Amino acid sequence: QTLDFALDELAIITEMTIPLAKFTLANQERDVPIMDGGRAVIWGADTLYLVYDFPRGEVTVEVRAHSQSEKGEFPYLVTGVGANYSQMWKVENPVPEIYTYTASTTGDEQAITIRFPYIDRINESVIAQNGNVGELKLFVDAVKIIITTAEIP
Repeated sequence: QTLDFALDELAIITEMTIPLAKFTLANQERDVPIMDGGRAVIWGADTLYLVYDFPRGEVTVEVRAHSQSEKGEFPYLVTGVGANYSQMWKVENPVPEIYTYTASTTGDEQAITIRFPYIDRINESVIAQNGNVGELKLFVDAVKIIITTAEIP
């Protein structure tokens, strides 16, 4: 019997909204997220992560996020479950929008990540226009995960 067949027959679905304060900031100077009005703020080249032991199955990550632009540039967003990563989204919205990523899991995945990847071109463009790279921000408003598995927790 394959996992896909088992999931069709006996799917255990767990849906969780994760409090943003539970995430850790992967920054050399601080490890707690910077919060602004209940939202986590990520500046370029930083990552929020949460240690979690994912079961074998499928995980959907929903990140509600918005941005603050600077000199016409916008932050990007990448989510991950273990070593499985989403596409890179350009977050051009001043109001929250949901970004969704689904990954198959083997049971070895042990973290969820939300990353604002560093992109040289963006920072160079902002600096060339006498802008402040520090004003380019990614706001994470909420994170929900949906786990579908045949394993009983």
